[in-house]
This record gives sequence, structure tokens and C-alpha cells, in this order.
Amino acid sequence: MAPMELNLVVILGSIRDGRIGKKVAEYLKKRLDGFNVDFMDPDVLELPLLRKPIHFYEEQSEAPQLLQDLHERIKKADAYVVITPEYNRNISPVLTNFMDHFPPSSYNGKVSGIVSYSVSAHGGSIAGYSCRGFLVELGCLPVPASVTVAAAHELGEKNAWFDKDIGIMLSQLRWWGSATKSQRAISQCPRTM
Repeated sequence: MAPMELNLVVILGSIRDGRIGKKVAEYLKKRLDGFNVDFMDPDVLELPLLRKPIHFYEEQSEAPQLLQDLHERIKKADAYVVITPEYNRNISPVLTNFMDHFPPSSYNGKVSGIVSYSVSAHGGSIAGYSCRGFLVELGCLPVPASVTVAAAHELGEKNAWFDKDIGIMLSQLRWWGSATKSQRAISQCPRTM
């Protein structure tokens, strides 16, 4: 049986000058064969600080066009990968600002993968743990395998350990993403909130 085609949204969670996350994202993007990838970079998109999420508009057609367009792209995803730096022992506020512009129902019943990074030896592992809870509350369950990138500033062209971790996470995303896509075609995922 041929693998199911999956739409994958990759969200970069940093807009700092000289950000290392761009390097991590470029490395990851080269390994995303087999997915229809939609890369979202809040720095390029210039999404403002959250004042009014799209689901707070009485009519979503009244929301700014940028929000409407991004919302359509978010809803089309079968799976997500979030790339977050570790800022002050937590996930990036850029990531939460971006994702909170859209209702949990847009993410519900889908799966996600986490790539966290830092310049430290811990690779943003604390941010990765924090990100799990955030994604679960949105309804897009993280797959068990996550990727942590220690000393991300030293990331080279080829890293066997990083490639192995990415491979495991992506294989889980394909498996769980196919399962949830099939199930969503049958019935809507129940909401808890």
C-alpha cells in the first residue's frame, strides 16, 4: 500500500536577529521528503502580537486577510512540526503568539513533532517538555520522539545523531498522521473544551 500523502506545516518559533532557528529549520527542511510542506516563518509573515485571534471575530471574514489566509493553511495540515528555541527555560513566545491566533479546533485531532534547540548542552530539552503540554492543549498530540539540538550554533551540514532523531520523529509523524487523517475522514475528533 502506498504511503498516504500528508500536509505538514512547519512553524519556526523565533524572530530574533541572527537566530539559530533558521539554521535548524533549513537543516530539517532538507529531510522532509514525502510530505507536502508548508513552512511558516513568523518573521517573514510579520504576524502582530496577539490582540484578537481569528475565532474572536463574530464573522471570520471580518478578520484581517493575513489571518484568514494563514488559518486556511493551518486547517489544511495533517501534522505540524514546531521548532522552538529555549528562552528563559521555556518555549518561545513567538511560537505561542503565532499558534494562539487560531482556535484549538484547527489543530484538533492532528499530530505534531517538536524540535527544540539551544546553544547549551541540553539542546532546549526544557522547552521541548513545555511545548508538549502546549500542543496537547491545542489538540495536536505530539508524537513520542522529539528532537533536541544541543549547541545548535555548531550545527553542520551533516550530523548523524540529528539525522537519526529526525528520522524517528518523521516516521512517527507519518504513521500517526496517516492514522489521524483516516480517522478524521470518518468522524470529527471529540473536543474536551
